[in-house]
This record gives sequence, structure tokens and C-alpha cells, in this order.
Amino acid sequence: MNKSNLRYFALPLTLIALLILLDIFCLNPPPPLPAGKIPPFRAGSLQGQIYDERIFDGRLTLVCLWVTRDTASAKFLADLSAWQQEADSSLQLVGLVGDIKDDAPAARISQARELTQNLPPSFPQLLVNDSLAPLLTAIKTAPTCLFVDAEGQVTGQPVAGFELELIKKEARRLSSADQFQDRIRNCLQSQLLR
Repeated sequence: MNKSNLRYFALPLTLIALLILLDIFCLNPPPPLPAGKIPPFRAGSLQGQIYDERIFDGRLTLVCLWVTRDTASAKFLADLSAWQQEADSSLQLVGLVGDIKDDAPAARISQARELTQNLPPSFPQLLVNDSLAPLLTAIKTAPTCLFVDAEGQVTGQPVAGFELELIKKEARRLSSADQFQDRIRNCLQSQLLR
């Protein structure tokens, strides 16, 4: 390549290099989801039941924040439910309707009910309110799925978008980690209680 051709490529290559460096060093990563225990909350569901943080007690839960404006979310929720039933999973599913507060007009709540009418009752859809704000402020996109362990702690990697395969992979990883921890706990207890 001669010097005149090199001159034509120098500016574009320099711009690309600067953009890459800008991306690496200057752009802030998205804020992490809140670590630790889910804060105390009280929220109504689309079906009228009241739930609090005890919904997470005792088993691994997948919480899916979604919005009614994105009608593809309804199919995604149905896919999550079908996967849970096909896999005969002990994973609990909980939906958070991110764009409808619990004091919203009845027409808005009715719209969300229509979108989720084919979901089983075991997949409650909670309406958001101020008590869920510490959790919701860390989530920037919908849908976003996060895992909550049996003690109510946010665990694992959150999954943003319609990424069912990534959700399945993370659920398997967390379930196997839980089984491993249970085996260790049982082994320690049996050794201590001899």
C-alpha cells in the first residue's frame, strides 16, 4: 500500500479506534441490581390478591418485569410459563407489571389482565407501587428477569430482553448451585450431629 492510499484509511481507522476507547473507558456500565434482600413490600396482583416479600420464602423465584406497552411481553410471559411447566421446575415465576401502578384506573388494569389471561394462577402478576421502588429504580429495560433465592436475596445474573435461553441457562446454574449448597449443608449437619 502506498502513502496516498494510507492517508485515505488513516482518518477512518483513527475514528474507529477513538470510538472503541471511548466505549471502554468513558461510558458508564448500567447500574447493578440491588444486592441483598428484597426490601419489604406490599403489592396487589392483577387478580386482586395481596403479596409481600414472603412470596420469595422457600424457593428460587424468577421475577420478570414487563410493560403492557410492549405486547410481545405477553408472549414472553407465556413462553416462560410453558417452559416452567414443561421442565416440571420448582422455580417460581412472578411478574411485575412495570407500567401500571396498583392505584391505576380500572381500564389500565383490565388491559393488563387481558394480556395475561392465559397465564396460570401460579404465575402472579404484581402491580408496582412505591414500596417496590428500591428494586425498580435499578432496572432500566423491560422485560428484565432477575432471580431471587429462597431467603429473598437477589442472586445470579439478571437477564434483559427476550432471552429465554439465557434465563434457562441461569436457572439451571442457580438450581445446581442450590443443590450443591444443600448437599454441603446436609453433610455438615450430619457431621456435627453425630
